[in-house]
Amino acid sequence: MLDLQKAFDLVWHRGLLYKMEQLGLRGNILQFTTDFLANRSIQVRIGTALSNSYQLQNGTPQGSVISPFLFIIMINDDNATNGVQLSNCTTSCTTSLPA
Repeated sequence: MLDLQKAFDLVWHRGLLYKMEQLGLRGNILQFTTDFLANRSIQVRIGTALSNSYQLQNGTPQGSVISPFLFIIMINDDNATNGVQLSNCTTSCTTSLPA
């Protein structure tokens, strides 16, 4: 069994956005994803001590409905689409698989 629990924390934002463009995901969906991943930070509290805030360059938000979809795009490395075509993703997404 493959453990993907921490894998969502490793999704590289700029690489993901690049892959989305290569798959033809542009317009509203690309802008939404850019905004969704932007300006995320982390800060740790131990007792009353609070760490500095750090900007996140990797990872998708835990518990988000869109995070698994973004992760699948990120790990899909077989010649860009492997025969899966995403179309009309500025308003709604449809997929077509090879026969």
